[in-house]
Amino acid sequence: MDGKKFLFLSRAQRWTISLGLMLLMAVALLGVIYGPHSEMHQHIGNVSAEALKLLLTASAGWVLVLLYTSSNSFERIEQETVAFLTRDLCRSAEQGGRRFEARPGIIDDTVPLSMACIASTRTSVTYEVAGASDQRMHFWCNLNVCDMETVFMLPSEHADHYEAVYAATLNGFRHRNLSVTSFGLVTHRFHADGQPRQYLELYVTQTFERDFLFDAAARIHAAQALQGDLRSFLVSGARAVSAG
Repeated sequence: MDGKKFLFLSRAQRWTISLGLMLLMAVALLGVIYGPHSEMHQHIGNVSAEALKLLLTASAGWVLVLLYTSSNSFERIEQETVAFLTRDLCRSAEQGGRRFEARPGIIDDTVPLSMACIASTRTSVTYEVAGASDQRMHFWCNLNVCDMETVFMLPSEHADHYEAVYAATLNGFRHRNLSVTSFGLVTHRFHADGQPRQYLELYVTQTFERDFLFDAAARIHAAQALQGDLRSFLVSGARAVSAG
């Protein structure tokens, strides 16, 4: 049987197999212990010993199957997805806020991003992000196991010339072989006053390794890369405002 088919076994079926193996091992162990003491069945001990060896081998394989099904279960994948979206991304922002001695001529990128989750589902989250200046932006991120979609919601006043305003950020996407699609102006009601506002939406997709959710290093790298993109958008937007 293909190992992946064990993913479709119900919890009751897994418990039945586990208890069955334990029961068979207990019977075989009793045969090993008491078999040699039976004059009528001298061979019981030898047979039980061989059966016990086979059952121990089968149990070791079954433990690997249980570990595999546990790490690939729907509940575990959903749990790790939520953890990445609500914990890893924020942790990366907080860790990016360590302060260093400022030096003339060097951009201070150590100011932490302020991130507030304003909406979330089992696979997606929407954040409001603020940097060192008063510039703010929103982004939506959806993670489907190893496929991540991100929509960056930028000020509407940059819509007509966003390629020039965010040239550095867009070049960074191109260097990482990430395509960017403009959704144009889209209306949202993110603010507390409930008033509709238009935002320029830029859509970016990327695909990670299939075991992304269970690779801590890959998760940290992805979170930090996203934080870099957010900082770049905020800095570019602030420069455009300062330039008039």
